[in-house]
Amino acid sequence: MGIKYYQPWLVVITDGAPQGPNAMQNMELAIKACNELESNDKLVVFNIGVGSGVDFDILKRLSVKREEPISVNSADFAKLFEFLGSSSSSIVSSGMSDDALYHINTTPEGSAVGVDDFMNFLNEDN
Repeated sequence: MGIKYYQPWLVVITDGAPQGPNAMQNMELAIKACNELESNDKLVVFNIGVGSGVDFDILKRLSVKREEPISVNSADFAKLFEFLGSSSSSIVSSGMSDDALYHINTTPEGSAVGVDDFMNFLNEDN
C-alpha cells in the first residue's frame, strides 16, 4: 500500500547546539512545531548529530516518534546523504507502514532499511 499520503521529511543535521541571542527561544518554537506536525503524521523528522560536540538532549526533543537521534561520524557525512537519497526511493515504492521511518529497527516491509543495514552502509569502505 505504501505511504497513504505525502509526508514531507525534515532532515536536521547539526554538529553542536543552538547559538545566538534568541537561539534557544527559536529552538523551543521549532521543537513545538515539529512535535505537533509529527504527532499528526504530517511530518517525518530525521534528527542527525555529526561529530562529538552534539547536544543530543536538544536534538532528541525534535522528534516525538524517533527514540534516539541518529549519530554520524563526520567522516561518514557523504554516506549519510547517499543513504537518505536511496532510502527515499525505497520508501516511496515499498509497502512500508506509515511509522516504519521511526521504528527502523523493527522487521522491515518491502525494501525498507533496517538500522543494522544503515550502520553497515556507513561503515562500508568506498
